[in-house]
Amino acid sequence: MRIQVSGVGVSCAHFIEINGSFETLHGHNIIFSAEAEGTGEGGIVMDFRELEDHLECIASKIDHRLLIPEKNPGIEISSQDGYTEIRAGPKRYLVPSGDLVLLPLINSTAEEIGRWVFSELSKKLPEEVNLRSVSVQEVEGKVALVES
Repeated sequence: MRIQVSGVGVSCAHFIEINGSFETLHGHNIIFSAEAEGTGEGGIVMDFRELEDHLECIASKIDHRLLIPEKNPGIEISSQDGYTEIRAGPKRYLVPSGDLVLLPLINSTAEEIGRWVFSELSKKLPEEVNLRSVSVQEVEGKVALVES
C-alpha cells in the first residue's frame, strides 16, 4: 500500500553552478510531494497528516531563505558579526546570517534539494514505513523526482 501527500510549498532563492559558471541569483516557489509505502496493517500505511507534518517541518527550514550548497568547492563561505559572505566565482553576496541556510549539497539544484529532503524525511518515518519518492516542482511542468 502507498500514500502520497503533495502541495507543501516554500519560497526560496538560490543560484547553481553549471559548467564552472554561477547562475544569477533567483527564486522559486517550490512545491514538495512525498510518497510512502508500508504493509498497511490495519488498513493504514500511516496517517496522511503525520507524513505531511514531517514534510512541512523539513520544508520550513528552507522557506524564505537563500540556499547555499556548502559542499561546493567553488563557493567560499565566511561569517562575522551576524552576516555571512558568500563568494561564488566573481560574485560576492553579503547576507544576514538568519536569511540563509547552508545545505550539505554540492549544488542547490532541484535534484539535490530533493535528495536532501528525501534523506531528512526518511529519518522521521516509522520503521515499518518506507519512503518511495520525493518530488520537487520548481515551476509548472518542471519536476525533479528522487526515488528509493
